Amino acid sequence: MALTRVASTSKSAETQGSSQRKDAETREWAVVCAASTFDFGTGEIDPHKAAILFRSRHGGGVHKRVKERHSVFIERHYKNFREFGCIADAHRSGRPVIISEEDALAASKILKAGHWVTEKIKGLPGATYEELIYFSTMDEALLKSPQLQAIQQKYGVSPSKLLKRMHAVDPDLIRITLRSHHKFSYAELQDRIRWCLTMLARVAADPSMMYHIVFCDESTFVLHGLSKHSVQVYCSAGAARPSDVCFISDKTIKPIKVHFFLAVTAHGQYEDANGVVLYEECSGTTDIDRRANKLQDGSEMTGKQEYWTKENELAKSTTEEEMEALLHIVCTKFQKKTGHWPYLSIDNASIQAHIDVTCLKREGQPNISMPAHHNLKIPNYSPDINRGIEHQFGGGKPRVRNECYSLNHQVITGAELRKIVRRQFTTGVPKYSVAKDVAGLTLLWQIISSPAGQQWTDQESGRVMDVDKAAGTSKSAETQGSSQRKDAETREWAVVCAASTFDFGTGEIDPHKAAILFRSRHGGGVHKRVKERHSVFIERHYKNFREFGCIADAHRSGRPVIISEEDALAASKILKAGHWVTEKIKGLPGATYEELIYFSTMDEALLKSPQLQAIQQKYGVSPSKLLKRMHAVDPDLIRITLRSHHKFSYAELQDRIRWCLTMLARVAADPSMMYHIVFCDESTFVLHGLSKHSVQVYCSAGAARPSDVCFISDKTIKPIKVHFFLAVTAHGQYEDANGVVLYEECSGTTDIDRRANKLQDGSEMTGKQEYWTKENELAKSTTEEEMEALLHIVCTKFQKKTGHWPYLSIDNASIQAHIDVTCLKREGQPNISMPAHHNLKIPNYSPDINRGIEHQFGGGKPRVRNECYSLNHQVITGAELRKIVRRQFTTGVPKYSVAKDVAGLTLLWQIISSPAGQQWTDQESGRVCVGSGGNWGPRGSM
Repeated sequence: MALTRVASTSKSAETQGSSQRKDAETREWAVVCAASTFDFGTGEIDPHKAAILFRSRHGGGVHKRVKERHSVFIERHYKNFREFGCIADAHRSGRPVIISEEDALAASKILKAGHWVTEKIKGLPGATYEELIYFSTMDEALLKSPQLQAIQQKYGVSPSKLLKRMHAVDPDLIRITLRSHHKFSYAELQDRIRWCLTMLARVAADPSMMYHIVFCDESTFVLHGLSKHSVQVYCSAGAARPSDVCFISDKTIKPIKVHFFLAVTAHGQYEDANGVVLYEECSGTTDIDRRANKLQDGSEMTGKQEYWTKENELAKSTTEEEMEALLHIVCTKFQKKTGHWPYLSIDNASIQAHIDVTCLKREGQPNISMPAHHNLKIPNYSPDINRGIEHQFGGGKPRVRNECYSLNHQVITGAELRKIVRRQFTTGVPKYSVAKDVAGLTLLWQIISSPAGQQWTDQESGRVMDVDKAAGTSKSAETQGSSQRKDAETREWAVVCAASTFDFGTGEIDPHKAAILFRSRHGGGVHKRVKERHSVFIERHYKNFREFGCIADAHRSGRPVIISEEDALAASKILKAGHWVTEKIKGLPGATYEELIYFSTMDEALLKSPQLQAIQQKYGVSPSKLLKRMHAVDPDLIRITLRSHHKFSYAELQDRIRWCLTMLARVAADPSMMYHIVFCDESTFVLHGLSKHSVQVYCSAGAARPSDVCFISDKTIKPIKVHFFLAVTAHGQYEDANGVVLYEECSGTTDIDRRANKLQDGSEMTGKQEYWTKENELAKSTTEEEMEALLHIVCTKFQKKTGHWPYLSIDNASIQAHIDVTCLKREGQPNISMPAHHNLKIPNYSPDINRGIEHQFGGGKPRVRNECYSLNHQVITGAELRKIVRRQFTTGVPKYSVAKDVAGLTLLWQIISSPAGQQWTDQESGRVCVGSGGNWGPRGSM
């Protein structure tokens, strides 16, 4: 049985072995890092220092496989290693733990109940009151409730598993979001109205005043903490949303904090600084390790050590004197750069009352005297009026969190967090973001100062203003207006870009040139809001503007289009049927044959089927909506993946076995040979195209997986292509180059615009213009002469850098037959003569043996696609794509990746050269290996 199922048996064991090997490497490196921090005095390791080493370049990137906190991962596996003498986990029972319904309900009751705390009443010494605090996380609940801890320890499950069981048995357990909102008194509303009317009058008299306002405020960024305005808590589904519940989570949980001051302006002189006048850290966590709840010197943290300033004093909010000094700096910098004194917008009543702008003081500096009206004194509780700074806090804090999360939650000290916060609130501020907020301020002031319920149409944006709450409030209208304003700004900029490319000769615009301008820095990043292709977005809104004279969409009916079941079934039948094409038979002029090609995308099907086009146009729906309806009415419509695999003949299997045995003998005689091998091959990256080895197609669920279906999609769809040559090695001299000896583009698309199927000069593309080389000649695979010249370069570079001639590993039979390494030629250069055995001549159809290069192609192409997708699919020319491909296959190659592939080659050769089904345990990795008898090696090697 082992012999009859050799392929599947080998594949399963090998796949398992590949993941086990990676897991073993990660654990081994974790134990090594832990051991390197062992303290002989205390007999303990330092898991946080070990984590820093674990993430260093010496680990070759293995830390990226670990999803939990690195210090916890290291500590656990080091403890396991000390206890059992191995890196494997202890054997576990296959039966999952089942928490009884009674215990789960009891735990749910504890979680929903929250806990009561005693709080002191300010101003009344000795007086206290009881306050209910709901639990916001399971960790917090376990920390405060011994009963809940006992239930968890009884079953030995994680908090998440316990919570999952609680939800399963108690549908009454929910998690809600509690929010706090300030309710304005009548006096506060009138104060806001008066202030807005005053500002409208001042700006009407001096429009430039808007660009002399500096918005100032202080804020706190807390990592691992909770917001004081909004917090999620567990409670009963039937419970009211209590407004008297404390919003601050349990104070024993110590977050990492950065308290800072920020001042921004829309003045043009600060364009290069993204509008930032001043960023200054005031206080924050420095030497506290949040994870261990200890100071970095190892001592326990007390209540007084929750936050520390930069000077290791207890952190506090900025004092009035400190704020005055900061405003003195802001005014000095602004006046020096613009020649005008700023208008200060500060949302802090106590600071406004204390600050006298006619005499701003700062120790060691001369006082500043400005007119009193330069302190705008905005009303209390008015962050909407101070939007210039509040929007920066609202947008900057998610950017900080995103950067922290991209580091796999490894930000563990205040010093690391401060660097990120400074970066995101200075250079990371989106360009023109402050200017856009300031541009909408006058409209906001009109909304706030208008009577409640009054409606009018704003002349600038064309949208209806609706003050649907009490006069002086702006929450509902402002929220609605914010999204509409952003949408209007994006459409306006799209129309401007389109108009700038208008050709008076043809009467048409160039949507692709407009798209390039749309994405430029002049747009202030508005293109990031558009999820569809920019050229399509621009073309649609410019057409709408020319036709109706506005940027708003035409009015639509609220009723969705319903595609009839008959039409949906007819469309499904067309999609499943595919289409037949006539192909020429090579070598027989005039002879043809019919070939079935299934549709791989709806776009392709619509392109080839007039009947399907007619159904789509009948209802005016998108391809995705039509496809969704087809799936709903026809369960027989599926999308499958067709794959092509080469099946070895007996002679090919024997050839692979002989080659592997020969290489094992050569490496045994000269182990350094492994690091003198240079893996060479050419490859093509195709954007918007399909793989020739694997393609997804639509067909009937009952249809067999046909092996004779053409894997190449319809050739009328022109993708963007880059054809390149790559040579890599594991030699230590190429460590700084990530193992890359040579990257060279051979051919590819240059001036073809994939989206419009036209050349960039506007002319239609013919069949012969599908691919172009760098010299604007038709692209083709690298010729034997060109390949010989490339190998000449590789050998010259390698010999010059290492002092040895390389062993060439090339997976191309025709090139191997043509290349004579005893006399490598290149025009204009002296011939190279190497021993004949330096051409390894690997067997045909053996990408697994040439894994050193194949893994680079396999890993590099997803990196190219990821970078293209991060650009919102806006890579539309070969020139743009070539830059990305070069970057990802040179500097973007993971360090030590080639060396790791080479290190596993000898084991792969043993597997291939061993009889089919033979098993043995590899001494180095400890895993069970299964011989393949010349067949495919481990899946990870291909």
